[in-house]
Amino acid sequence: MKKVNKKSEKLESLRKKAETKLSKLNYQSNQFEFKELSQYIEELNIHQIELEMQNEELINAQVEIEKSRSNYADLYDFAPVGYFTFDKNGLMLNVNLTGASLLGMERNFLIKKPFVQFVEPNHQDIFFIHCRKVLKSKSSEICEIELLSKNKNKFYAKLESMLLENNVDEPNKIRTIVSDITEQKRAEEKIQNLLYEKEILFKEIHHRTKNDMYIVYGLLSNKKNDIKSLDAKKVLQESCGLIKNMAILYDKLSTASNYVDINLNDHLSSLIDDICQSNMSEKKIITVEKIIECLDVKVNVSFTLGIMINELLTNTYKHAFKGMNNGKIKISIKLKNPKTILVNISDNGVGISDDIILNKKYGMGLNLVNMISQCNSGIFEIIKNKGTMFKIEYKL
Repeated sequence: MKKVNKKSEKLESLRKKAETKLSKLNYQSNQFEFKELSQYIEELNIHQIELEMQNEELINAQVEIEKSRSNYADLYDFAPVGYFTFDKNGLMLNVNLTGASLLGMERNFLIKKPFVQFVEPNHQDIFFIHCRKVLKSKSSEICEIELLSKNKNKFYAKLESMLLENNVDEPNKIRTIVSDITEQKRAEEKIQNLLYEKEILFKEIHHRTKNDMYIVYGLLSNKKNDIKSLDAKKVLQESCGLIKNMAILYDKLSTASNYVDINLNDHLSSLIDDICQSNMSEKKIITVEKIIECLDVKVNVSFTLGIMINELLTNTYKHAFKGMNNGKIKISIKLKNPKTILVNISDNGVGISDDIILNKKYGMGLNLVNMISQCNSGIFEIIKNKGTMFKIEYKL
């Protein structure tokens, strides 16, 4: 009996130790699980705060996007030019308020409508060709056409178009800026009319000046026969030649198409031919070689050179070939540098007098050439070498 009781007491003691140990293990386990759960909860709280901050940023970004979109819509709709989007057939897919206003209709009624119905009939082909060029070249194209608003009010417009390329599934579109250039066109027409009136006025002035010069030339020529003094007759003869050749110059100007710039070759070549024709003699055969560069110069430059060439060429015909049956004159006009025109007139005649070169005993014609050269800050030289060469450096 005592043995049985001792055994029961031992089991009871062992059980208590086991329960004590188990309770310690459960406490450690519960403590571990609590710490881990606390960490999870803290991380979830942090993540929640992050999500709330991100959501706030997204809301602010959305507000800014809406503001930008609104600003862009205002810039698009109220731009000073019309913005249109066309398909390949010229149907309007989109248009801003300014474009709709130009056509005199509300925007909603323009969508899917052909733009060509607002194009003046004679300009419709220009619009279709313009669209084809944009689709084909894929580059920016510009054209000017006349448009009609809903009320049939005509106005001039400039179209600037470019291709808007889409993906394979969507067809390409044309973006076009339409500008009202009516006032510009009217100003251009007014300027053209004024230029035309000015041109007519210039031609009339030159024509009358030329006629007056021929009248003076005729009067002096008639008086020439009444003068007995040889010196006076010589001066009068030179004056008559100067007036006649200036009349020829004015005649050339009156038929010119441009009163600002003129082609030096076109002007002076025909002038030289006229001077040679007027000085031609049946007793002498004089050949003339012309080398004139094609230069565009101001009319006053060509006119001044014409006067100088007239005087030198006339002088050459009169004095260079005395006692000779034939001779040769060479005329060279070229650009020496961007600021200087070089003119050489040479002959194979008897040569100018040394006294004229050394002492500058010039007649009326040579004095005029020398005076013009000095006023122009240019150079006038006379060179004697197997004939005579007149050299002019004219400053532009």
